[in-house]
Amino acid sequence: MQLKKLLKFCSWNIEGLLGKLDDEEFLTTINSFDCITLVENWLKNDSTVNIQGFYSFSKCRQKHDRAWRNSGGITVLVGSELRKGIRFFDKESNEQFIWWKLDKDFFHMKRDLFICSVYIPPQNSPRERRLDRDHFQSLQENIYKFSKLGSIILCGDLNARIGDLDDCIKNTSVLEDFFPSTCPPNGSIEIESRNSKDNHCNSYGKLLAELCCGNDLILLNGRTKGDYIGQFTCQTYNGASVVDYTIVSSEVMSEIKYFTVSEITHFSHHCFLSFGLETESYLPLRTEKTLQLSSLPMSFMWNDALKTTLRENLSNTCILNEMNTLFQSPQDQDVDSLVNEFTNIIIKVSKKVIKIKNRRFTKKKQKSTMQNKKWFDKSCHVLKNELRNLGSLLSRFPDNNFLRHKFFSTKKEYKRLVKRLKRNFKNEMLSKIQSMEEYNPKEFWKLVKSIKSNNSNSIEDEISPAVWYDYFKNLNEKKVTTENSRNETQFVRDYRLWAAKSDIFQ
Repeated sequence: MQLKKLLKFCSWNIEGLLGKLDDEEFLTTINSFDCITLVENWLKNDSTVNIQGFYSFSKCRQKHDRAWRNSGGITVLVGSELRKGIRFFDKESNEQFIWWKLDKDFFHMKRDLFICSVYIPPQNSPRERRLDRDHFQSLQENIYKFSKLGSIILCGDLNARIGDLDDCIKNTSVLEDFFPSTCPPNGSIEIESRNSKDNHCNSYGKLLAELCCGNDLILLNGRTKGDYIGQFTCQTYNGASVVDYTIVSSEVMSEIKYFTVSEITHFSHHCFLSFGLETESYLPLRTEKTLQLSSLPMSFMWNDALKTTLRENLSNTCILNEMNTLFQSPQDQDVDSLVNEFTNIIIKVSKKVIKIKNRRFTKKKQKSTMQNKKWFDKSCHVLKNELRNLGSLLSRFPDNNFLRHKFFSTKKEYKRLVKRLKRNFKNEMLSKIQSMEEYNPKEFWKLVKSIKSNNSNSIEDEISPAVWYDYFKNLNEKKVTTENSRNETQFVRDYRLWAAKSDIFQ
């Protein structure tokens, strides 16, 4: 069976990742995409991002000595089943850019697709003034390098406000007359005019417009199905802006099926951007290998007092006749069928005498998320729902100052509530542990075990029966390499030669 494959991408300035990894709503959002770019992860260099079903690649910023937390950094998540078709370029990547490639053969595309996950810090930030780096020049150099090998996609937070500036050369017919060899092969594709709710332009915006025009790159914001009006991508106390972008090579435009800007959430000041990329060819539908399993054998609760009764039932005339018939079966009969018949006779007799054990089924362990923590009470749920509704309203009416102030004040209240409840719960647990340690050890260990299970964020993937079967099947197979086989043959020859010489001397 074959289906048309639509790869779903997401980019999001998440403003700190670790505090969201146990949030059910955040994980649900992440799991709806195949490839995710998360900028401003605020991670340490030794931090790891473990999300079930994803492979992660991160570049983190070195923490300043005076800073109270880490800042910047980028994390890219790709579905585990896609990992074989994706390559990360560690040499070309840093805390501002992560370059990675989608292999054309694996994804059935015409050309390799080089994606750059971008986070360019605000122009007037103290760090930028101190380092004085030209991020757009670095970006230009890598675009020039990779565009010779395939198509380009840029996604992330560039802190550039491009306003109404042109991001592409609309009339390419003049260029084709004078420079036919330098014009892009897809110059004939009609590019929609771009709209934007943000009319402001800064110096980074001008550099971005020049970068797009010079490299035949097209902004998806404001001109693609799903966002024809150029929605704001960032909401702050002071106002709204468009600083997050998805930018693609012109030849990729026909493969983009949608582009959307999400509603503002309590996770970040930034909305997440998503788009769907349709592969040119048909990809085979991945079906998991299934294995028909036999049910577990029946088990009985043994009782010594019933030995005599069981012996009498086995000595019954009908049972003895069945046994004799079984023992007189032809020698060429299948051994497995004989064993099954014998087992069925024993089970039939035992059922009449011995009690059958009830089989217990263990429930599948659920991932521990913030929403099922003991301290996350009704007040948290109520405030979170209110935040979600306010975010939806603010996204629809971004110029409404009342909604803006209400959203951010509620967000601050929610964060304070979560911190207070979590702190109180920890203090309460600590007091209980200290009081039970000496006087009630049984309850003490019971409490420690419950805390350990509640704080466990890692849940092992269930291993399918087919994987177990293949593993042990391969384990028992003798793998003989050519070299080993050659050595064994030589050993046998040497032994035979030695044996022959020994016989001669004797």
